[in-house]
Amino acid sequence: MRIMRRTESASAAVPAGGASTDWIERLRAAPKRADGRVVRRAGRREGLSMADLLRNVHALALAFAGDDALIPGARVAVVSEPTHEWLAVDLACRVRGLVSVMIDPAAPIARLAFILRNSGARWLFYGAAPPRDALRALLDGLVHAPHPVAFDGDRRLREGTSITRLMAATTAQRADVPLARLRVAVAADDPATLVYTAGAAQAAPKGVVLTRRNLDAQLDALGARLAIGPRDVALAFLPPARAAQRLLDWLCLMRGAALVQVPRPAEAARALARE
Repeated sequence: MRIMRRTESASAAVPAGGASTDWIERLRAAPKRADGRVVRRAGRREGLSMADLLRNVHALALAFAGDDALIPGARVAVVSEPTHEWLAVDLACRVRGLVSVMIDPAAPIARLAFILRNSGARWLFYGAAPPRDALRALLDGLVHAPHPVAFDGDRRLREGTSITRLMAATTAQRADVPLARLRVAVAADDPATLVYTAGAAQAAPKGVVLTRRNLDAQLDALGARLAIGPRDVALAFLPPARAAQRLLDWLCLMRGAALVQVPRPAEAARALARE
């Protein structure tokens, strides 16, 4: 699921037991890396710092707050390969008490349509898949279509927007509305994410609800067993629809490890040799 490499000398694990359930707090408290980059794409030198990532989370949380339909518990779907954008969307959902629905970008269009209908997603963020024309036809066929937001501006639909434009639209509000004021109080047993099973080829997938308590417990269980620290580099090559990959990504960031994202699993071996 991921391949990790220890740079320079071995690094000690950061204790996870009893850690805060506030993910923003845990990310801000993560050990600092020497180069400041916490997320980057494989083969590229530029990347995002933790401040960059949290700035994007702040912008998206403001955008969510501006939609009256996005009440706590509302669903936000994400069809994404490993990219830094899904991280910001996922955490902004947690801030606003929304339920993220991660969908495999390799899913057939019929499966994607089923999940969008079944989950009742209000917004849809998408990366390099599905094909633009297929996505437009899918949304046209839904009675209650989610608002589409493209990670890549070139793939923006006429009736939607891009994540860059969405975040830019909230720039003026950020100084007046700090991220802390955007947090919605929710219970530990409230839904946090909706995961759909793969199922048989002809069977409809089944949605499984994971609560905040579920995610926090899994995160701490992983953290108690994996010695990850600020000198480590983690290669992420599976989509966030894979729940274990998603939690490992967050664990790496909370421990200060660098997350190097590979858009397609087939590129993992080459990225490992290069990185």
